This record gives sequence, C-alpha cells and structure tokens, in this order.
Amino acid sequence: MNIKAKKRALKGKKVKTLRVEDIVPAAVYGPSKKSESIMVEYSDARKAFSEFGYSKMFTLQLEGENKGNKVLIKEVQIHPITQKIEHVSFYQVDLKRTITIDVPIIYEGESEAVKTNIGFLVTPITSIPLRGLPDELPDEIVMEVGDLKEIGDSILSGDIKLPDGVEFDSGVVLNNAIAFIAPPQKEIVEEEPEEEEGEEDEEGEEGEEGEEGVEGEEGEEGDAEGEEAKEGDEKGTKEKGAGKAKDSGKKR
Repeated sequence: MNIKAKKRALKGKKVKTLRVEDIVPAAVYGPSKKSESIMVEYSDARKAFSEFGYSKMFTLQLEGENKGNKVLIKEVQIHPITQKIEHVSFYQVDLKRTITIDVPIIYEGESEAVKTNIGFLVTPITSIPLRGLPDELPDEIVMEVGDLKEIGDSILSGDIKLPDGVEFDSGVVLNNAIAFIAPPQKEIVEEEPEEEEGEEDEEGEEGEEGEEGVEGEEGEEGDAEGEEAKEGDEKGTKEKGAGKAKDSGKKR
C-alpha cells in the first residue's frame, strides 16, 4: 500500500485550517532523513493506521520525489472527544540498519481445555519486541493454541520461532508465559448473616428472670427483717412488763 503525501508550509496553530479540509498535518524523519513537515489526506491516514498500526512497514510517496520510502507509523495524536486523527509522525527506515519494533502476536485455533470447559485461555502478551533489518522483520507472529489441553499448560516467549536474522529484544524474558490455561472462576455469593432472634429472646427472658429473682429475694429478706423486728418488739414489751411487775412488788 502506498500513501501519498505533500510538503507542508503551514505550521503551528495555522494547521487547524488543514483539519477543517480533512487534511492531517504530519512529519517524516529517520536516521538518514531530516525531519520534514508534510500532510496527508485524512482517509489515507486513517486507513494506514488501522491496517498497519505501529509495526508494519508501508511506502510513503512524497510529492516531487521519484520513489517512495519505507516508513513506520511512530506516533499518532487523536482528539480526546472527536477521536479523529490530528497528527501523524512517520519514521523513515534505513533498510541497512537494524531496528526494534513491537510485532503483534496472533493466536489461532481453539484450545482443548476451552472446548471441554476445563478452563479458559489467558493471553497477557499481545505483542513482542523484535530486532532485525526492516525487510527481515515479520509483520506478525502466529501462535497455535490448540495443544493447550490442561490447566497450567502454557506457551512461553521462547517458544516463538523467529525468522533468520531476527532476534528478541534484550528486555524479553524467554520463560515468560505469553498464553496459558487458567481454571474457571467460581462465582462467590456473599450471604448476609441471619439475626439469631432465639438467642436474643433467651437472653431477654434470662434477664427478666434474673430481675424477678432479685426482687423476690429482696422481698423475702424484707419480710424476714420485719418478722425479726416484731419478735424483738414483743420481747421488749414482755421484758418491760416483767420489770414493772418487779418494781411494783418492791413498793409493796
């Protein structure tokens, strides 16, 4: 696919007039290319971004030049509200120099574990950085997941077979799982604790009984004290009577 571009004179805030006309301001640069301001049709910019992303090379044909140059999309600025492309930066590659790009990983097939509902497929890694000459780097990596049959089965970064002349970037960990089978997740239903009404009622009854018992004991103690007091009064009266009798006897 070829994308046509024109040199751009308008810069700064004036580029807004280009966007109104469905033209995207852009720039192209590279190790053998000084940064240059250009512009492309909005439809071409959208098509290139959706089809090639950041990892696939295509040809950028600049007006006035005899041949096109291989480029990668390096950066895309998108309006946060309209989601329209506002600016594109193209990286013009030098075919004789190695570069590092993130190559997308495509997972094909259906895992036996998924078919039999033993588990589900997890793919935490969807691209991997590779290094090589631009013409030797693959557009994508295809990995077959049909051999993943049991929970814990996995595909590692080191399982990827690379073309000749291409190598993993230094930051890639070869024993990292790029895809694996995980056990199905069980739904956890939180149950609200039931109020133990029986225990509360029993406690209430015990409290009432306790209060009644205390009151009863206090009443009994009061009655006993009253009887003791009566007995004391009666004894005192008898003793006084006896004393009077003795006294009256002496007077006689």
